[in-house]
Amino acid sequence: MTNKKIVTFIVIVTAALFLFFTQWCFGVWDNDKPADSDAWNNAAGYIRDNWAALEVELGIDLNEAHPYYQSAAPT
Repeated sequence: MTNKKIVTFIVIVTAALFLFFTQWCFGVWDNDKPADSDAWNNAAGYIRDNWAALEVELGIDLNEAHPYYQSAAPT
């Protein structure tokens, strides 16, 4: 086999494997796939509750917090 045939074979096999496994990668994002969809649907509410609990515990208002991290003192 020549180098061109080997490279062509590798490209075809790689593309075939990529297309074969892609269907499972996108299946993870499907809301119908998990057996327990309640946990999936309630996750955003749980995250908001955790942020609210952190605000109360730390005594801060995250709405007033800066949207970036400043690593150096202002000049």
